[in-house]
Amino acid sequence: MFRVTFLVDDKKLAYALWALTNVALAKPDIEPVINVKKRRNGVAQQTGGTLLEMFTAHLKADKPEQIDAKYVKAWMQGAGLNPTSHGYVLKHAQRSKLIRKIGKGLRSGYTVL
Repeated sequence: MFRVTFLVDDKKLAYALWALTNVALAKPDIEPVINVKKRRNGVAQQTGGTLLEMFTAHLKADKPEQIDAKYVKAWMQGAGLNPTSHGYVLKHAQRSKLIRKIGKGLRSGYTVL
């Protein structure tokens, strides 16, 4: 018996699981992998790996002018991270001068610098 571990693009996951249906003896363990980009010879780390570096790369790719807590929560949910940690991301993004807070209370938001 062998245990096989491999990475699959999210668009091809359903096909890979379908192909392994009659071959595998047990249910596969499916785990999302973040901060990965495809290379010619395999995969590589996209950013340095810290939460702030990944958020900075996302902001550069998405290019929003203003964001709020819902935006950060949605990004964290999509990346497979705990969305209740959005305050940590916002606090450290402010400290690194990546964003600036505007407004107060429920109408507050952040301007991307």
